[in-house]
Amino acid sequence: WEQSVELKKRIGYLSADTQLYPWLTPLAALKLFSEIRAEDLTARGLELCERLSLESGLRVRSMSRGNRQKLGLVLALVHRPELLVLDEPTSGFDPLVQKIFAELIQEHTTNGTTVLLSSHTFEEVNRLCHTVAIVKAGRVIVQDALPELRGRAARRVAISFQGEVPADYPPGLESITRSDGKLEGQWRGDTGPLVSWCGQIRVKDLEISPPLLDDAFLEFYK
Repeated sequence: WEQSVELKKRIGYLSADTQLYPWLTPLAALKLFSEIRAEDLTARGLELCERLSLESGLRVRSMSRGNRQKLGLVLALVHRPELLVLDEPTSGFDPLVQKIFAELIQEHTTNGTTVLLSSHTFEEVNRLCHTVAIVKAGRVIVQDALPELRGRAARRVAISFQGEVPADYPPGLESITRSDGKLEGQWRGDTGPLVSWCGQIRVKDLEISPPLLDDAFLEFYK
């Protein structure tokens, strides 16, 4: 606690719904932040506003939710924090702004910023994160590098046959469903045995999807 003021100076934070004084403009907010931090952040802040297509003279009371989030992002990034905490940060962002957001985050991580991102959007996590923690009932139940965590999920498999679906299924295939000339299921681990099995019979097509973070997440919530 004795160092709390110094530590807070090194942190940036963006919530899911940015709330600011209604009379503020981005320019006024940057000047206020500059006074609080005793350093001129205006020029860099205006550069961030320009990248996000946020008008510097627009008052908060006239902003859409997306524009308020843009301003919150500018204020979270403008001092180049060592730790950036983001809680559902892209709510209110359209796809174009989400792309710019991702670019900004990647630039900051390249320059040494540690980012803690809370998100329910798997696409966002896949695009931005290196390490993922899954939280259940307020506790971290698993934490691992993104590729390793994805690898815990089963792959989705679809096998199309030139004739009837054979009576014997590939050993290791789970959650099997069959339709006219097609067999679908899930496969865990090395796919070599599956490919070998398909090579011994008349297979028309074999589709093996990569393991998905979505599926890994759902398995931990079963």
